Amino acid sequence: MALSCVSAFGCAESYIFKRPEGAHRVIVTGTHQTITVSGNGSAAAKAEVERLVREANSFFSSDLVIPSRVHLEVAAGNNDEPFALLHFGETPRIFVPYLNEAEVGGKAFTGVALHEHGHLLGTGTLEAIAAEKYPHLAALHEARVRAGELANKVRLGGLRAMALSEMLRGRVVIEEKIAVQQRIARMRQSKQTQINGWLREIDKIQEATHNAPLPMFVGYEELLADLVTVAKTGDEQAIYHALVRDGRACESYPATARDFTLGHKPEGWTEDDVHALLSPAASHVIERYFRDPRFAARKPYVIRQVAEAAAEDLNERFLDVSLQNIKPEDANVRLIAKIDARLRAH
Repeated sequence: MALSCVSAFGCAESYIFKRPEGAHRVIVTGTHQTITVSGNGSAAAKAEVERLVREANSFFSSDLVIPSRVHLEVAAGNNDEPFALLHFGETPRIFVPYLNEAEVGGKAFTGVALHEHGHLLGTGTLEAIAAEKYPHLAALHEARVRAGELANKVRLGGLRAMALSEMLRGRVVIEEKIAVQQRIARMRQSKQTQINGWLREIDKIQEATHNAPLPMFVGYEELLADLVTVAKTGDEQAIYHALVRDGRACESYPATARDFTLGHKPEGWTEDDVHALLSPAASHVIERYFRDPRFAARKPYVIRQVAEAAAEDLNERFLDVSLQNIKPEDANVRLIAKIDARLRAH
């Protein structure tokens, strides 16, 4: 994206409310989407991710927005947690890491790949709905994208400063020590001045957008990506499997909160991590609609209605500041009511 999103699964920020450039619906099995693949992953791993993406495009094409282009980067053995990076832009990029060849095609591997592609499908659909029905949110979207870009610069700027510092320290010999230290000090001062400028701009954007909290936006995206994954795999533990490997849970994310066989209820829900904020709503959709024989072959349609409800709810919460920091329980109750209002008549 214009900024990097870390998702394990979840974006730090995303292109909400702006339909991805070139996005359109794919009617024939994946043939209208240009897919490129790179990375140090094996040929088998790359082929499997591409297969999963193409099959998902075909499965959801009647109801969700399919990006016309996507780049897949498949990386082997460089991560002991199922992190996946998602970059939006003219050509969205999905980064899918895996531990070893034994994982390829397994539940964790499949869950990671489909969840990240689910962000493209779910968020792209949410953007298209909001752009059509709630155009005033476009300005908010652009402002938040800019804030995300700046935040990424702050992070990368700090990392680059640290890297240069370490590089210079490694070259130090006695007679050069003072000169090198002075250079490091100047570099840090210059970088810090630049970073401070970015931070001031972020503050202005936050003030202009009424400090609308990030979880309010990203929670809907995580919900949609989780539902895409469960719908395509038919596995209500698909996300849980992706977060738990070799019996070890990914400590950074609430794995059990995304095990939808547990039937999470909104009453008393306090999980405010963006990845699990709306897990009760996801559980409700799975229990009430995915398991219902009337909707067994219409899961993409159900997700489309969830996206419609999410866009409506987000619009209401943005316009009413008192709704922007509501409790997780209340956020789920509100969204579930809107989802049911759309689907009970069918």
